[in-house]
Amino acid sequence: MASESSKSLVIISVGVEHSPLLQNFLDAGLQLTILPNTTGDFSLTDDNGSEKGNDIWYHHEIIKLASSIVPDDFAQSSLAKIFTKPISQTRLPLTDAERFLIQWVSEQHKAKQDFTDFFVALNEYSNKKISVHPLKLPENALALQGEDFDIPLRYFQVTGFIDRKAEIKPDLDELRNLLNETKESKSNKKAKPKIAIKGLDIKRDILGEQAKKALTEADAILILASDPCSLGILLLHKEFTRVVRESKAPSTLVCPIKFSFREQFILELLSIKPSLIGIAELCSGIIDHLVVGPDDASEVKTLRTQGFNVLMEDLTKIKDAQGLSTILKGLGISLNDISVESEDQGKKRSLEELVTKLTYSTTDNSTSDIVDIVEEAETTVELAGNQVTRQKKPKPVIKLQDTETRNYDFEDPELVLTQEMIETLMEELTEDFTPPDDKLSTTPAEKTEEKITEESQEAFTETIENFLSFEESSNRTEMVQKIGERITKNADMAGYAAKKLTSTLISSKTPPQFFEEYVSLIKTRPLLFIKELVDWLVADIETPDYVTFSQKSLIIVKIGRIETPFVEQILEHLVKFRMTQKISPKKKEHLRTIIGMITARDVTLQRKAIREYLTHYEIAKKPDDVWLGLLKYDAALVALEIIEHESKRGVKIVQDALTRDLGSFGHIVYEVFAAYQKGDIESVLSAAGPLSDGLVRKQKRVELAEKITKFGSVPIEILANNVQIDPKELESLVYEMINENEINAKIGVVEGRLCIIQLGEKENNDQTNNG
Repeated sequence: MASESSKSLVIISVGVEHSPLLQNFLDAGLQLTILPNTTGDFSLTDDNGSEKGNDIWYHHEIIKLASSIVPDDFAQSSLAKIFTKPISQTRLPLTDAERFLIQWVSEQHKAKQDFTDFFVALNEYSNKKISVHPLKLPENALALQGEDFDIPLRYFQVTGFIDRKAEIKPDLDELRNLLNETKESKSNKKAKPKIAIKGLDIKRDILGEQAKKALTEADAILILASDPCSLGILLLHKEFTRVVRESKAPSTLVCPIKFSFREQFILELLSIKPSLIGIAELCSGIIDHLVVGPDDASEVKTLRTQGFNVLMEDLTKIKDAQGLSTILKGLGISLNDISVESEDQGKKRSLEELVTKLTYSTTDNSTSDIVDIVEEAETTVELAGNQVTRQKKPKPVIKLQDTETRNYDFEDPELVLTQEMIETLMEELTEDFTPPDDKLSTTPAEKTEEKITEESQEAFTETIENFLSFEESSNRTEMVQKIGERITKNADMAGYAAKKLTSTLISSKTPPQFFEEYVSLIKTRPLLFIKELVDWLVADIETPDYVTFSQKSLIIVKIGRIETPFVEQILEHLVKFRMTQKISPKKKEHLRTIIGMITARDVTLQRKAIREYLTHYEIAKKPDDVWLGLLKYDAALVALEIIEHESKRGVKIVQDALTRDLGSFGHIVYEVFAAYQKGDIESVLSAAGPLSDGLVRKQKRVELAEKITKFGSVPIEILANNVQIDPKELESLVYEMINENEINAKIGVVEGRLCIIQLGEKENNDQTNNG
């Protein structure tokens, strides 16, 4: 990981409309590493080059990225214009910089040079610190192949032509028929596909060592998916998805704004659903956050149910300050931690220096024939007559503050108050222990615990230090056993160990097996360790660092994968702390963020958090705080928890949701709840997805209540045969129904048989008075 003062951001698949965002990230003081997605790039043969046999490569991602790095004064330079004549006929206006770069990249590729050097040269001239490691170029260009055509896939995607020289566009209905026939042929292995993508090798490793290292060490990963086709191809490569999945950095995908017909067509050929949901399914288990546009609001509910943390933003304005803030928030980087400073960027190197880095003579190439680049797409450049220019405003240099030099006043009343709140939160703990920073406390131990001698203190401290050194030669199993024994016998030692071990969780040196060892030690003193974990999570809620928040949240999720109940207890304490303590709205929001991050990718944990918020509905001094917490989750999921766990006050809660200004959230809660009340389970399933085990059981009780009302008093054995349920299971269900006031009955013995006995109004009153 990069240092706190310089966050490391890896960006993958930079698209045309996202290139202005790069400057914003640089101005924010981020250390950028860019992995251009070249998986869809293609080779074009020169129209006049049939005799020469020369191919010109047009690297779409690389050119667009490079053109955003080239400085403003490039287009006005006389040297840049030596490359304007060869590239003349274009459907998409190209800037002088783009013309120059296409020539340069083409020549470099012929010379088989590394593109890293190409970007180093640009960075030296423009004084920008961007590391660029393109994903490995395809050995053979991907092509769309039919019975009478074979065209580069990217060329078809951009232009729509299936014949480059004749510029023939296919009939859309005909393409659709070919696609349908191809889908049908897949069921018949002998049948030849009518249309296919040639050259797709998803088993090939497209990452180089430098790209893997960048992803592994990143503080955050951002995928800017302007091109859904290249994104789809990228996500099919297993090695790429494995490296991103195993990275500790939070990952965010800015979803495609739209899908053209050609892009939908290509995705279907790749067996990918041509929609936001289809892309999200590919990202499952890889991406932590999705940034979507308002047009995709209808699919947000489904995405959240699948465990994604979804951020909504106008993607057409994603390059502005608000868009930058949204993306950084998804990555766990706070703009609040960024301070503006003026800084001299230094002199730019001369353009002559830049041009001399070319690997060929500029004089010879000034008159050479270059391929026409034919594209149809939107562009953000401004046209003024025949001149093409880009307008860029000067921006201040922005740097992240160095958080390592913070000083805290531990006598500050607010910090003291926070400590009191945490102590109140954990009042159920029996150990009255405050772990010291450097050495074990000499506070007298309880009579029931082992006395601490100076020798045992030193031995235990040494064992902990050796354990946390992570030396390969050490016998870790034996050390875990020793530490566990000491923790079990003495609270002071347990407190010291909990503090030291917990503080190590976030270290970059921590090996994967440490989490299992840590969980095994939690089991020795669960309450004390959970208290320490809660303290660790809320330590900086006043001055939050969202990267640290995200890292800590991912660690809690890892612990949950080993032992889910521990994380559920942590969530219970965090929600209780947020709902019952007198803390500022700012701290409450930061706590809500931590809870949201922990539950983002696990529906079970989301439901646990929702239940905890609902338990505070009537006792909360400000019910608004409950709804603010619940708004973090999918409305249908909230409705299911109200149905399952709030049967007695569910109507009141749902009515409250409708009276508040909660937008569509309140209406969805009402619709799902009302559908369940009416017995319309299909509507509930379509809106909220699969029911939980508890809700399925409750639905059984609802159906049984109708039958019991119809049958009247009846032996359990007879009713069990009628409804085809085991008698013991039925008896258990009936007791639950009685306790939940779902039926007006009791269980008793009549003539030696266990029966459900319907109660009249008088009998019911007698039961209540006597009970």
